[in-house]
Amino acid sequence: MILKTDDGIPRLEVRSNSSISVEQVQIMYSVDPDPQARFWRTAEATSTNNTWSAQLPIMSTDQPLVAFANVHYRLDNPEPVQFAKPTSTFALSSLLHTATPEELRRAKVRSTDKPSLLIDDFSSDWQDWYRLSADNPHHWQYWTRKINDPK
Repeated sequence: MILKTDDGIPRLEVRSNSSISVEQVQIMYSVDPDPQARFWRTAEATSTNNTWSAQLPIMSTDQPLVAFANVHYRLDNPEPVQFAKPTSTFALSSLLHTATPEELRRAKVRSTDKPSLLIDDFSSDWQDWYRLSADNPHHWQYWTRKINDPK
């Protein structure tokens, strides 16, 4: 996690293993101090070579900033999974990076994010939702913690 940046917006950078094909990189962050109720925002990651980076805009430096990355790699051959379809990818998660409000202020992080009344326009499909039994119309459940996010 890089707090001191030219524009005052924190960033998370992750380096992937260049010997394996990367399927997807997710950089997630939150400002919720409660890990059990935390909504994880998806940051837009860009890549240069095998390094992925995303800005982590926040609305206030009065809350902690936590972030991590998931790197999804493509397998050469699908692998069986018990009670599920075979998988053609595997994912590795980074360590959890945390910055306290004091660290954010010391690094001169700027509050650049704005609140929004929109909960979701689903332009990213169900990205911010937890889906339970999504393929079973009799028992499906869709959940999000997005409404707890101060944004």
